[in-house]
Amino acid sequence: MKSGEEYEKLSKEVVQALNHGKQVTHNVKIVGKLTEVKRQIDVKLDETDYDFVMYECKDWGKAIGVGVIGQFITDLEDVGAKRGAIIANSPFTKGAVNLASKRGVDLLNLVKTDNPKARIGIAAKVLVRQKVIDAMQYAVEDTSFNAPMISGDPDKFIVIDGQEQLSLNNYIRKRWNKGLNSSANIGSNTIELDNARIIDTKGDEYTITKLTIGIVIKEQYFEGPWVIEEAQGLYNALNDTFHAYGNMKSATLSVKEMEQTFIELEPDKVKQGRYSIILDVTSEYH
Repeated sequence: MKSGEEYEKLSKEVVQALNHGKQVTHNVKIVGKLTEVKRQIDVKLDETDYDFVMYECKDWGKAIGVGVIGQFITDLEDVGAKRGAIIANSPFTKGAVNLASKRGVDLLNLVKTDNPKARIGIAAKVLVRQKVIDAMQYAVEDTSFNAPMISGDPDKFIVIDGQEQLSLNNYIRKRWNKGLNSSANIGSNTIELDNARIIDTKGDEYTITKLTIGIVIKEQYFEGPWVIEEAQGLYNALNDTFHAYGNMKSATLSVKEMEQTFIELEPDKVKQGRYSIILDVTSEYH
C-alpha cells in the first residue's frame, strides 16, 4: 500500500469515528460539474442524500502552501461539495491559513497517538494565574503614654505570634503560606491585629493598641503547553480547536517543567478564550 493511500485510510477511520452513524467513504470517483470528467475524492462524508463534505489528505513532509488551497477550492466547486477540508500530516503556511479562512475551507491535522503514521501531536494551551505580594506597608496605633520605639524595616520589626518571635516579613510569610494566599483578593488587603504584642527596637516586649498591615496583591500570568500523550481526532489549525473521540491522557506537568517551558505574560497580552486549561495556583511567599 502506498504511503498516501495508507494516510487516506487512516483519515477515513478518524472521520468515521467523529461522525458516528453517517456514511464515510474512501477513494470516491465523481464526475465534475465543470470539467465533466471523473474526479477523485480521498474521503467523502455524506451528511444528507444531497450534501457531502470532501476531505483531501496530504501526507507530506513539508508545510502545505497556498497553491494546494487554491486548487482545492476549485475542486470543491467542480464536484459540488457542500464543504471541504484538508487533512494534513504537516503544518500549513500563513498564506494557506489566510486563504482557507476566507473561503470556508477547514485546515485539519490528523492526531492519532497510537499510530506512528500520524506524526502530528498536540498540546493543550495553558494559562497559569498566580497571586503574589506586590507591596506591603504597616502602621502602628498606640494610645499609651510611653510609646515603643518602632523600626521602619519589616525585617527588624518583631511581632510575637504565640511562642514565636517573627519579623514582620516572616509573620506575613507565615500567614500567606497558611492560607492567606488563597483568601486574599487581587488589589489591596488589610490585616488588623488588636493588642498586638511586639518587640521594640530596644528589645522590650510591648503591647500596642493596633497593628495594621496593608498588602497589595497582584496576579502574574504564565503561558505554556501541556503535552497530550494519548489522543485521537482532528485538530483545526484555523480556530485552534481539537475534535476528539475516545480517551485522552495528558503528560505529567511538574513545577520544574513549567518554570522551564512557560513564559510570563503582561496582563494586556493574555488572550482570553484562547486557553484549553486555566490553572489558578497559590505560590509560597519566600
